[in-house]
Amino acid sequence: MTLQSKVNFSRLNVRVVLKHILGWCLFIAYEISFVHFNAGSSYPLQDYICYYSLNIILFYFNAHVLLAYAIKSSNFYLLIPALMVLELAVYL
Repeated sequence: MTLQSKVNFSRLNVRVVLKHILGWCLFIAYEISFVHFNAGSSYPLQDYICYYSLNIILFYFNAHVLLAYAIKSSNFYLLIPALMVLELAVYL
C-alpha cells in the first residue's frame, strides 16, 4: 500500500475551493486579531505566511493522504495514532 492522494484536481469545484479559502482567511484573521489584542504584539508578514502555509499543508496532508492511507489498512486503529505521532515529531 503506497501513500498517494486520491484528490482529482480536474474535478475540484471552484465554489468548494473558494469556501476553503474563505474559511482559512477567517481563521487566520481570527487568530491574528486574538493574539494582537491579547498580547499587544505583531510579527513580520513573512512569519505569518510561513506559519500558516505549513499549517494548511499539514491539514490537507492529514485529510487527504495519511487518513486515506490509514483507513485502508486492516489495523487502522493503531496506524492512525502512530502516523500522527510521527508527523508531529517531524513537524516540531
